[in-house]
Amino acid sequence: MGHNPAGGAMIVALLASLLLTVATGIVLDTGGGVLGEDAMEDIHGAAATVTLILVALHIGGVVLSSRLHRENLVRAMVTGRKRA
Repeated sequence: MGHNPAGGAMIVALLASLLLTVATGIVLDTGGGVLGEDAMEDIHGAAATVTLILVALHIGGVVLSSRLHRENLVRAMVTGRKRA
């Protein structure tokens, strides 16, 4: 038992947006890179905003899926065990 296809896609999107946020933050910390500091700040801010939106959508999806399937997905995330 694992993620449904939408949940799997959300995990990939979250990881990608987090990677972009961290990478642009590191580039900003080292001077802004090839694109310059202003452009990198814009990209970093957009990536952080996308990450927050994805987190909100993920939480909404967990709540919706928990109610539709009548299972406690939050408990499953904490314990690592999901009913069969």
